[in-house]
Amino acid sequence: MKKTLLKYPWLVYVMLACATSSWGSAFIAGNIATQDLDPSTVAFFRFFFATLLLIPLMFWLDKGGRRPKGKEWLMMGFLGLTGIALYNIAFFIATRDAPVVKSSLFIASNPILILLMSALF
Repeated sequence: MKKTLLKYPWLVYVMLACATSSWGSAFIAGNIATQDLDPSTVAFFRFFFATLLLIPLMFWLDKGGRRPKGKEWLMMGFLGLTGIALYNIAFFIATRDAPVVKSSLFIASNPILILLMSALF
């Protein structure tokens, strides 16, 4: 991949623009989706379709990689439930109930809030 990026430096900027556009459009898409569906349903479908794409991609790209064993699956499930599922349900509730700009600013403050809460606990 490094050769491709060095050979085509403009590709880096295209990839950055695509990432920024998709992150920014998530707030608008979340607002539209939660007008008709429950936030937990939207979060479920978001990760259901991402799983259908990403699990096969993981097995294809990381053929000899380490897989979780035993209790690690339980920890991964707990981390997925709290760090991913609850976060995204809260994200979709915020996009449904608050203006898009306010919810995006709140999400942008997450690193600072995590730092402060980590110091507190």
